Amino acid sequence: MKKAYKNILVLLIVIIAAYLNTSGVAAKTAAMPTSTITPIPTPAPKFSSYEVFWPITAGRVTGDSLYGLKLFKEKLRGMVILNKNKKAEYMVKLSEKRLVEAEKLYIEKKDNTNAKKSMDQSIENLKEAIKIAKSKPAGISPETKAYILNSAGKQKQLLDNLASRVPESQDSAKAHAASLESITQGL
Repeated sequence: MKKAYKNILVLLIVIIAAYLNTSGVAAKTAAMPTSTITPIPTPAPKFSSYEVFWPITAGRVTGDSLYGLKLFKEKLRGMVILNKNKKAEYMVKLSEKRLVEAEKLYIEKKDNTNAKKSMDQSIENLKEAIKIAKSKPAGISPETKAYILNSAGKQKQLLDNLASRVPESQDSAKAHAASLESITQGL
């Protein structure tokens, strides 16, 4: 029993000493003169469509075998969704997916023709999402509107990154960004 009290007392002394020691060190730091500090350039943060659109990944893309099966599965899933808000959100997700696929086609596969097709399909899916959301008797819900606008912002980020990384995509990326802007203006 005496040994347990002794261990607790030693632990308390160590904790108090550590606390006092760290607060003393913080008080003693000296400021460096500003004339000797040279700013270190920091690289721009690397854009990751996987992080921005998680859990969406490109997977199969236009031109791959079984891509038609993927589209069939998505269309079937969309038909099963009856709630208009959920269906609109699903179409937004498909819009994001097509854009991530376009990125893969431009960067990895160097297939500009199919990449442009994927970008065009992305815009069509977003238009369909807004059409579905607005078709409700009460109009578009604030949550769905926020969801669409948030997605449009993320898509704009991807387009800006894509245009800076792949010169061949600049025209399509700018056109897609302009379409995003005009589509979301009416919300």
